[in-house]
Amino acid sequence: MDGTRHRTSCGAGVWSGTRSRGFASPWLSGVVLIAGAALVVLGGWRLHRAEVEMASALATAAQAEANAGEKVVEVGRMLEAMDLVSVVLGVTVRSEAIDSSWRGEVSAQVSVPARLYYGVDLKTARVERRTLGPGVEQFVVTVDRPKRLAGELVTGLEKTDLTLGWLRFRSRAGEYYLGAARKGLSGALDALVLSAQDMASVEEQSRERIVSLVRMVAGRGALVEVEWK
Repeated sequence: MDGTRHRTSCGAGVWSGTRSRGFASPWLSGVVLIAGAALVVLGGWRLHRAEVEMASALATAAQAEANAGEKVVEVGRMLEAMDLVSVVLGVTVRSEAIDSSWRGEVSAQVSVPARLYYGVDLKTARVERRTLGPGVEQFVVTVDRPKRLAGELVTGLEKTDLTLGWLRFRSRAGEYYLGAARKGLSGALDALVLSAQDMASVEEQSRERIVSLVRMVAGRGALVEVEWK
């Protein structure tokens, strides 16, 4: 009898355990299926969002590239339309006429202010766009160096220096050689060679004007570099 009750008790335990597992399995399966479905939906939504963001970024980059390309073309057209950038440099021109004879020496010097006009031909300008880093771009304009276009003497502001010998008179020899010195001013202006400092000033002023022109199209904050051919 004790053995029979033992087997029955064991049998009841086994049956009870089996019934409990049979009752919990559908509920757990449902939870697993719902969780799996949620993960699939969430994963699909994230993938879709990533694709949308990627497409938007590519479209933005493409538009930025197109806009930058259009600006390069627009800058080139504007420079070509401007034709020339000019710079005026103030200088002083000097001329001297001398003579020597038994009556003494004559030295007549005349100096006047003058204006020299330099220009940069923009018709041959080449415009490029360089990428310096992420989101950092630079417009590079390559042009010929400034060339002298013309010169102008300001004769109304002349200064004279006259030295006469012991038998030389200002009314005759003095005025004659001052006139000769004045005639030499045009030739002195044509022969004038700028110092390295003055030429550097002309190039710097020309560069600043070109940069200002480019920024009128590319924007006030645009990075612009001017290179000489």
